[in-house]
Amino acid sequence: MRGSSRQWPAGLAAGSGILALFMVGVARASDGLAPEQEAPMIAQAVHGGNAATLSDQVVPAASPAAWWWSQGVEAFRAGVAAQRDAEQARRHFATAARAWEHVWSLGVQTPAVARNRARAWYLAGNLPAALAALLQGLEQTPWDYPLRQEWLTLRRQIALPADPAVQQACQPLGGAGLRGRLSPIEMGVGTTALWTMACLALLRYAMTRRYHWLIGAILLIVGIGSVSGYWLWEQQHARWQARHRPMLVLAEPTLLRLGNAEVFPPRWSTPLPAGIEARCLHCRGGWVHVQLADGSSGWVPQTSVIWIQTEAMAAEPSPEMSPAQ
Repeated sequence: MRGSSRQWPAGLAAGSGILALFMVGVARASDGLAPEQEAPMIAQAVHGGNAATLSDQVVPAASPAAWWWSQGVEAFRAGVAAQRDAEQARRHFATAARAWEHVWSLGVQTPAVARNRARAWYLAGNLPAALAALLQGLEQTPWDYPLRQEWLTLRRQIALPADPAVQQACQPLGGAGLRGRLSPIEMGVGTTALWTMACLALLRYAMTRRYHWLIGAILLIVGIGSVSGYWLWEQQHARWQARHRPMLVLAEPTLLRLGNAEVFPPRWSTPLPAGIEARCLHCRGGWVHVQLADGSSGWVPQTSVIWIQTEAMAAEPSPEMSPAQ
């Protein structure tokens, strides 16, 4: 009796430790950076940061994208060198960004490439394109914490209008969810660890016939099923949204109209700011029916949006849903 009373707290402590490791992705996912953390991130981009130093690590030399990558690195370094001439520096950064867009389109769709594209567009003065590049990276690796934090940092620079209704509509679209906190590897390791614990608890129950081991095993199995099921549902839902409700970013300040023509009145007299994201409901006649974060919907010209291209969209191309050039 005394031995079993010691084993139960020990088992509980071990279980708590593994559960803490399993949920580390949730704990690390507090949205936002402190203001003192934002400035070093932007400063790192201005002074070259990773964008000018990762050329050998991001794109393999044998890759078809290697030439475009090197062109981008060269242009980015030229922009850093020309920082005393703002206009010339922006031209160099824009050249680097366009070169890295080719790298992305050739299939090198890693967080590092997404981040470098975003920094180049940002330094070129194109905030919407920078935000779109980061969102494209998050579509591929939603669990990448530094990428999400850089997106949140740049998104704070959007000049929101004074109208409270428009401000509410311009909030970030959706949250990270469990899919944005746990990578497939983390999910697999955590699930395996918890399943091993459940099996050990069942084995201990078979040896001692003490019901607290059985209850613990049942709770672990239910937890595994709940967390894994929700994570898999989020994966499927994200694929469905990519096919049927693709995301886009406004490339310029745009009035949200009640119909797909200039003759329709705007929903608000204030234009939506450039850089905010929305979901496409459908396209018609060169216009896009979009839904914002608060559920408000309306129409914007297709020429005013940047599509967040995903693998799912690429698998089912649509003539009216090609990325903005």
